[in-house]
Amino acid sequence: DGGRGEFELNVVKRVRLLRYCSDHEIIRHRRSGVVYDMIVNPLPDGGFVNRLSDITAHMATQKEVEEVYMDLEKRIEARPQ
Repeated sequence: DGGRGEFELNVVKRVRLLRYCSDHEIIRHRRSGVVYDMIVNPLPDGGFVNRLSDITAHMATQKEVEEVYMDLEKRIEARPQ
């Protein structure tokens, strides 16, 4: 599973980020529904630290909060003045 987008394009982007070794964060949505957050930080003497976290539950909660907020906005708009 190469994530969203064309696999080759994702590889090119990833190699470019690693070549310049800058701080970056990538969120990957897998076909299985799992969502990963990957944070990469360069080390002073070369190399990098890569942290991979499963944020599936967090993303689901965030979506629920957004839906509740949108529902509240609709109720406020529909309320008599």
